[in-house]
Amino acid sequence: MIKYHVTPLLGDIDIQDLAPAALDGWMRQLMRKGLAQKSLKLILAILRQALNYAVYPSNLIQSNPALYIKVPRTAPRDLVKRRIITPHEFAALMEAFPMGHVMHIPTLLLYNTGMRVAEVAGLRWQDIDLKQMTISVNKQIRYIAKDKKYCLTPPKTRSSQRTFTITTELVKELSAWKSAQAEQELAYGEHYVYVYEEPDGTIRNMSKGLPHVPLARVDLVCTRSDGRSYSVDCIRKQLNAKRYNSHSFRHNHATLLVEAGASIKGVANQLREPYSKHLDDGIFELRAKVGSDISRVMYFFVIKHEIS
Repeated sequence: MIKYHVTPLLGDIDIQDLAPAALDGWMRQLMRKGLAQKSLKLILAILRQALNYAVYPSNLIQSNPALYIKVPRTAPRDLVKRRIITPHEFAALMEAFPMGHVMHIPTLLLYNTGMRVAEVAGLRWQDIDLKQMTISVNKQIRYIAKDKKYCLTPPKTRSSQRTFTITTELVKELSAWKSAQAEQELAYGEHYVYVYEEPDGTIRNMSKGLPHVPLARVDLVCTRSDGRSYSVDCIRKQLNAKRYNSHSFRHNHATLLVEAGASIKGVANQLREPYSKHLDDGIFELRAKVGSDISRVMYFFVIKHEIS
């Protein structure tokens, strides 16, 4: 929460220079990203408590600028809730997103692997071993708000890097899509788009027919028909339009593994998440401590190290 909602937008501001106007702009940027009022209130509460500590006993600032900030009334009250996705619902999704549809492969990966949306968007063919039937999570695609660009970065945490086995059915689907991508490249010719990575991780989409550029090509799995990368935001919007929360697929996959006999700890290890020992309404609950987030905010502003 802190790494993705506080650091990118406020990370370059010294704590003594934090002003209500800057925080108000930050809150509105979070709203435009689609966060619901409940999430915005939680993030603001964490920041307020951290800055209260900065006032006293740390004596770093004289007053707390976050006390003047309110969550915008225009922020959505509720996002699409997480829930279990039944086999019938998944089959209906596959009918809506048939092979060749830009959402076909992302949806299959989300449902069958429990990967995060950003990990699915950043999955490369070199991360997939079709013969050994494994996927290795090494990258993700993130939107860097302060720079207004998409970047290929390591996963959410160091422990998020992992390798796991996939099903025969998913291997067949991926193999068919890889062949389809090759056919699409031939059909588009020089107008087909290659995805490149700049030294700082920035993702660039450039037509194949343009002069050669000294950048590393990224062979993404999830692309549009013309080869362009498909963003995390686009995946989420497509799922939301069908009334599905993207996180539901992750929780759903965990629940299916538990129902198949896997231990909670074993599932958490595969998904690389902290875990709790109870299932709430059949959904695998992953919880975070607010107090921990408060300390991380203070560490970031005072020590000025990147929060990992």
